[in-house]
Amino acid sequence: MIRRLRGTWQWPVCLCCISLGLALLYLSNYNVLAQIPPVYGYGYGYDNSLTVQFSASEYYVAEDGGTATILVTLSAPSSQTVTVDYSTSDGTATAPTDYLPASGTLTFAPGQTSASFQVTINNAGFSQNLYVNLTLGNVTGDAELGEPFLAELTIVAPNYAPSVQFQFSNFYVSEDDGSATVTVTLSDACSQPVSVAYNTGDGTATAPTDYLPASGTLRFSPNQTSATFQVTINNVGFSQNLTVNLALSNPAGGATMGSPPAAVLTITPPDTTCPN
Repeated sequence: MIRRLRGTWQWPVCLCCISLGLALLYLSNYNVLAQIPPVYGYGYGYDNSLTVQFSASEYYVAEDGGTATILVTLSAPSSQTVTVDYSTSDGTATAPTDYLPASGTLTFAPGQTSASFQVTINNAGFSQNLYVNLTLGNVTGDAELGEPFLAELTIVAPNYAPSVQFQFSNFYVSEDDGSATVTVTLSDACSQPVSVAYNTGDGTATAPTDYLPASGTLRFSPNQTSATFQVTINNVGFSQNLTVNLALSNPAGGATMGSPPAAVLTITPPDTTCPN
């Protein structure tokens, strides 16, 4: 009888021991695995959201440039093929007179993160800049449409004279800001470098006590439409607003002087809200 009882309980006891051992082994391995850092990449431990988009919201090409290259990017390498459709449409430029319409599908092979297409420009003697609408859509693969998926291609007229001017007629800076950033703009992108001289002059503020005088030349690279210069402010305990006169002169590179060619920088006491 005793042997039979031992035989009866022998297997359940063994099974309990095996189950307990497996549980301990699992917990041990789990703790080890939990200490292993995730492997980053497309998959485990990584944001899997891939997007396809234009590399910029604006592209530029000279009228006599022949073709414009439009770059499209994938946010990260993919393990599978991704495709996206592209197309052009009329803005102020008209196809096929000003440009040849373009449409098709771009393919990103596994690991590829950029692709491009061409837009052919017709040299039709433009007197001003014209633009073409660019559109992406219908993404396939493991990606989705990103921003920007709409863009503009500006066709720059070779003899078109853009204007250069201050961004605002009035700039403001607090006495304790240390310096003021003054922005100068070009009305349209130009296919060649443009420059303009700038200088400061006393208004109710006096240099070098209240501010340090600034002068020099701002240079716009091809397709660049804004540039800045700094005016250093001295913290001398102003009790009221003081002004500095700003002026532009001598535009070069085919640009003309725009409006406003002069502006005022107002230095405000601390704890005063500036309009810009």
